[in-house]
Amino acid sequence: MQDNQDQQFNNENGEYNEEMENEIYLLELQQKLTQMRKDRKKADQDALLLKNRLNLLKGEEDKVNLPIKTLINKNK
Repeated sequence: MQDNQDQQFNNENGEYNEEMENEIYLLELQQKLTQMRKDRKKADQDALLLKNRLNLLKGEEDKVNLPIKTLINKNK
């Protein structure tokens, strides 16, 4: 009789442990997903900043090259 009770307790305890492990695993996955979303958002923001910076530098390059091109065309 005691063995039967022990076996029932172990089954209940084992199922409980398995459920807890599954819940912990799901929470860890959720945390990883949340961190990945934050990382992705940061990467997208960084890419946008770099794109804007490149456009600004291109504009500055064009401003510097304009007088040079004008001078070259006058000397032809």
